[in-house]
Amino acid sequence: MKPVDKYTLRISNINQAEGIIENTDKSAFTLTLPNNLKGKGKCFIRVVGGMIQLETNTGGNRIIPNNTRIVALRSNLNFLGYDTNNRGNNASILGNAIVNDDNTLAVELDAPDAGFGFTCLELPNEITIEKLYLNPSLVADDAQQFLPANEYTATSVPCFVELEIMFYNDFEC
Repeated sequence: MKPVDKYTLRISNINQAEGIIENTDKSAFTLTLPNNLKGKGKCFIRVVGGMIQLETNTGGNRIIPNNTRIVALRSNLNFLGYDTNNRGNNASILGNAIVNDDNTLAVELDAPDAGFGFTCLELPNEITIEKLYLNPSLVADDAQQFLPANEYTATSVPCFVELEIMFYNDFEC
């Protein structure tokens, strides 16, 4: 078996990177996929890591409400399977993080050592990353749901995710 190329894709809303567009309320950002990753077919994606900053560098402005204890990153990368966190819409939760208290400034995604991995039938032309939180004010089990992390919308608050991608068409025996 020949060695398989592993592509690294780091997606971030900082540094005014080319191809990144942030939505109006700063809870999501979209990357126009580079041409070298388009049209390559079915792939295996592994989440290597990620980070969500919860408060601005100048302090006091948080993207989530107080008493929030769980945040997540979701993408429009479809996967084979089913996720109850997404109420079945097949977009992928790339990772969650625990917010220890209201003074937590940033969190890392809970990507385990091996990383969360999934099969994607084909990368979309645009990848959207959403910053979410589990609503702390809804306590009934059936009311728990992820909401956009958009408590503060004046400026961008850093967030990134790193993905490792292997395309099935690259596998040869």
